[in-house]
Amino acid sequence: MAINVDGDSNDAVEIGYGGTGSQLTDPGADRILFWDDSAAAGSNMTWLAPGTGLSITATTLNVTWPIAFTSGYSSDFDAAVVAIGATPTTLYVDDATTMSTNVATPATLTTIVLNGGSIATGGNALTTNGLLIMQGGTIDGASTLTINGPLQAGRYQIFGASITVDGTPQMDVIYPEWWGAVPDGLTDCYDAISRAIVFVGPSGIGGGEISFGRGTYIVGTTLRIVPVSDGVTDYNNIAFSGLGPGSPQSWDNATILKYTGAGEYGLFDLVSVQGIHFRDLKMELGIAKTNLIRIGAENTTQYSSWHVTFDRVGFGGSAAFKPTGALLHAYNTLQLRISDSYFQYGATSMILGENYADQDGLAGGYIGRAVFENILFTGDIEFRRAINIIFEGCQFAENTGATPAVDPMIITTAGDKDTHGVSFLGCDFYGRYGDATPTKTAVDLEDVEGLVVSGCSMQDYLIGFDLDGAISGGVKIGGNWVNMHNGTNPIFIKVQSTFGGEIDYGYNDMSAGAITNNATLISDLRVLDAFTDTDATPSVSSGIGKHKAFKLTGTTTITDFDEGAVGQIITVLASSNITITDGTNIFLNGSANFDMVAQDTLTLLYGGNYWYETARSANGT
Repeated sequence: MAINVDGDSNDAVEIGYGGTGSQLTDPGADRILFWDDSAAAGSNMTWLAPGTGLSITATTLNVTWPIAFTSGYSSDFDAAVVAIGATPTTLYVDDATTMSTNVATPATLTTIVLNGGSIATGGNALTTNGLLIMQGGTIDGASTLTINGPLQAGRYQIFGASITVDGTPQMDVIYPEWWGAVPDGLTDCYDAISRAIVFVGPSGIGGGEISFGRGTYIVGTTLRIVPVSDGVTDYNNIAFSGLGPGSPQSWDNATILKYTGAGEYGLFDLVSVQGIHFRDLKMELGIAKTNLIRIGAENTTQYSSWHVTFDRVGFGGSAAFKPTGALLHAYNTLQLRISDSYFQYGATSMILGENYADQDGLAGGYIGRAVFENILFTGDIEFRRAINIIFEGCQFAENTGATPAVDPMIITTAGDKDTHGVSFLGCDFYGRYGDATPTKTAVDLEDVEGLVVSGCSMQDYLIGFDLDGAISGGVKIGGNWVNMHNGTNPIFIKVQSTFGGEIDYGYNDMSAGAITNNATLISDLRVLDAFTDTDATPSVSSGIGKHKAFKLTGTTTITDFDEGAVGQIITVLASSNITITDGTNIFLNGSANFDMVAQDTLTLLYGGNYWYETARSANGT
C-alpha cells in the first residue's frame, strides 16, 4: 500500500491500493495522519485533531498542561482568574494573594492553595465552582466564601477567623481543624467547632459529618444547637464522629470532647433537633456543672427533638468533677437511642423527662420511645415523664469502692411520676460485690404504668424492686436470676402497702431473696418452705407471687396466717399432728377445726380479711 499525493487541483491524499481507498482533503494546518480502526472500511484514514493540552507543529505533537501561578499575576487573584477565563487550568496559589473585587471561579478552574500560600478576600465575596484543594494554605477575609464544587483538605486549618463559609460543596466529612481546632487538651476549640456546626446547619450546607481526630478538644462554652426560629427544626442530619477507644473505657489515643466552661448545660445543649448522631466519642466534664448534655425543647412553640442517637460513646466527668444534675438530661424528645456506651463519674447518669413545675410552664416534658442497649450505668436513672422505655443488655453497677455510688439505681422522682411502659430485658443489676451488709435498693418505682423485667440478674442489693403507688398497667417479672445472699433479710420484690396493681410473678431462680408485703399476684407453685415450729400465726409473705406450699413441722395450733395478699393461695402440708382452727381468721369446710395428721394437706385462698378453704386431702393414717 502506498500513500500518494495526486497532481490534480484538489491536492487530495489518496491511498494507492488497487485504485480504491480514502481521499483526505487538505486540512489547511499542520496535521498528523491517523488510522481510525473503529471507522467504516474504506474510511479509516483521517487527520489527528489535537485536543485539550495538545498542539501540532510540523511533524511534532506537542503536549502542554494548562497551569498557572498567582505569583505570575502579581499576586492578584482577580487578574489570574480573568486571564485564564474558561480555559481548563490548574491555578496554584503560591504566595500571599489578594482580591480587589468579587470573584467566581469557573467549573473548569482547579484552585490549589499551597502551603505558604493564602487568599485574602479583602471583604469581597469568593465563589468556587471548580475543584478547590487546600494543601496547607488558608483563605480569610471579612466576607463569604461560597464553595459549590468539590473541596479537598486534610486535618489542618484552611479558613481564617473572619471568613464565613457556605455553599453546596461536594465532600465526605468536615474537620473542626479547618477553623483552627487543636486537640492538645489546652486550646479552647469552641469557636472552631461552633463554626463547623454553622457550616453544616441551615445557613450552610444543611447536614453533614463533623469528624474529630485523636486527642482532647477543650470546649470553653456550651455548644448550643438551637433553631433559627421557634416552630422549626432546621439543624438536621448532623453526625459528630471520632476515633473510639481500643477497648471499653480505655480512651488513650482516642477522641475526647472536654467541657470547661461556665454554662450550666455543659458540653451540648440540643434544642428542637432532628437526626443528630454521635459515635466513637468520649464526652466529659472538666468542671462541675448541672449537665453534660441536655436534649429537648425550651418553650411551647418549639418542636420536640427527634431521632437522637449515641453509638460507642463515653459519658463521664471525673473523680473531681461530676454533674450536679445528670450526665444526660432528655425531655421533649422522641426516639432517643444509645448503644454500646457507658456512663461514669456521675451520681445521676440520666434524667428521663421533666416535671411540669420545672419547665417554666412548658407543656409536655415527656421522653418517648427510647432504647438503651448494652450500656454500663454507674449512676442512677431518674424517671420523671417517660413513655415506652427499653433497657436491653445493660448493666447497672454501683462503684466497687468503700462507698456505693447511688441509692437507688433507678427511681421515679418527686413530681409528676408519669412514666408508662418500662422494660428491663437481659440486664444485670450488680451491687457492690462481696458487700456483707448491703443497704441499697436497685429499683424504686412509684406510679409506673406497665413494667416488664425478664432475663435479668440481681445480686448484692438489700432490695431489688421497691414498688409503690398505682401500677395500672400491671407488672410482669419472670425468668430472672436472683442472688441476694448478703445482708439481713434481702428482698427481691418489696411491694408497698399503697401498691394498687397486679404482679405476674413468673419463675425466678431465687438463690436468695424474698417477696414481701401487699399486692395481688399471680403465678404458680415453686417452693416448699417450713414454718417456725411454735408460731401460731406464721407469715406467708414469701409466698406472694406464687401458689406456694408450706410445711407444718410443729404441733402448735394455727389460728391465722399473717401477711397474706389479696388473691394469694397457699397449701400447707402437715408433718405431724396439728390443728387448724375455724371461725375467727380461717373459715373451713363444715365450720369445724381441721385436725391434721402427717401427710394431710389444706389449700386456702386469702380474701383480704380472712382465709377460705378451697381444698383438702386426708392422706395420713
